[in-house]
Amino acid sequence: MKAAYRHPLIAGVIILVFSSIFLRQTAEAGVGNTITQPRFQAAKQDQFIENGSRGIGICMKQNCRFYPLEIILWHEAINDTLDGEKILITYTPTTGTMSAYSHKLNFNLKSSEIFENGDLLLSGATPPSSTSFWSQIDGTAKANSLASPSRPNLQPIAFDYIQWQHWKAVHPGSTILSRSTGLLRPYGIDPYEDYYRNTITPAGTKPVGILPAKTPVIGLSSGNTYRAYEIDKIPIGITRDTFAGKKIEIIRDAQDFIIIQDQNSKRLHPSVRTYWFAWKNAHPKTTLFTSR
Repeated sequence: MKAAYRHPLIAGVIILVFSSIFLRQTAEAGVGNTITQPRFQAAKQDQFIENGSRGIGICMKQNCRFYPLEIILWHEAINDTLDGEKILITYTPTTGTMSAYSHKLNFNLKSSEIFENGDLLLSGATPPSSTSFWSQIDGTAKANSLASPSRPNLQPIAFDYIQWQHWKAVHPGSTILSRSTGLLRPYGIDPYEDYYRNTITPAGTKPVGILPAKTPVIGLSSGNTYRAYEIDKIPIGITRDTFAGKKIEIIRDAQDFIIIQDQNSKRLHPSVRTYWFAWKNAHPKTTLFTSR
């Protein structure tokens, strides 16, 4: 069969049109733009994500949901409602920070693209809420936010950072965030791969010492008490610690699935995953766990 001929001018117009659409959407909703109307599909219907792909898994009162990292990294914030509660799932590749919160705000949240001491500030997605800010690392309302009952702290919720195959095996009735976001993004491609391997950190971050800046850690907060756990140093099995006067267990399995829970009640302890430089800059008085 004779190959179809396409005039180079026509091909150029097609490329320009596609590029203009992509650039326009990037300008309106580029990397860091929040998702406010997420779509989901049943775990058994999923056909786009590899089994080994990781994401953030959350279970509320009755239902469970999985948010693939390959989607979150293009938007940094996912606004959702699960079991009647408004929740926010965040991931910022430049600081390595993953966090999840519940809240009762009457507006959505997004990345402000402003960093304070290595911590990304979250803001309201639309005016006038865009003048208020919250810490991505611990959900606290910042001092420059409008001081009113409508600007409370975000409430941390426990989440799992886990491979999709393990999540759906444990939660077969789970739903998963769909790629049908309404935005043109090359999901499945990570533009930050070189950044993960180099030593560059965002402007304004201070030297942290003790650990290399991009060492992945799990951070715990309780009032003004903070502790970091170096992820690569957490052994398989159960590690016990006392944090803020409470006995906790850090449990790691052979698939690198890590949970932190209260030793007595077995209730999951909310935590944050981030790079050491971000945690240390945000919480200069943090302690670093060392095995005894």
